[in-house]
Amino acid sequence: MPKKAFHVPEEYLETYEKFKAMTEEFDETISSVLLAAMQRYIDERAEQLQDVDEIFVWEGSRIDGVESSGRLVRFYGKKIAEATVRDVERKGEIKTGILYYTKKKKFLYQVTIYDGVEEYTEIQIKDTVAGLKGDFPEIVEQMKTSRVVAEFLDV
Repeated sequence: MPKKAFHVPEEYLETYEKFKAMTEEFDETISSVLLAAMQRYIDERAEQLQDVDEIFVWEGSRIDGVESSGRLVRFYGKKIAEATVRDVERKGEIKTGILYYTKKKKFLYQVTIYDGVEEYTEIQIKDTVAGLKGDFPEIVEQMKTSRVVAEFLDV
């Protein structure tokens, strides 16, 4: 079997030495521990990619369903929640939020505001769902009650 080597940067030598000592203390080999860690990594990533689709989202404005200005955004992810809120104070304006979890472990939040004529869509990318709270709280509150989000986030 061919040997494989890996580089340990200078700043991680102490960590590597502790790792090496611990594998010896538990009568394990560095290879067996690294291979087990690699397998866990592969399993985690495979689970993360399950049900992932190529998604296209329009960001910008549309008038009567026709794109007037903006861009098409493409990413890989899965839709985990959707909510709609009608704002009575703003003449029945409708806000729709869709939350996606991306292949890169980010949350992409698409918000569309429709006033009856023009539709404007904005995209935000956040590291956590908590990062969305201040932006559109009513939609985030509706998403908290979603069973899909609860199951996905394991809360």
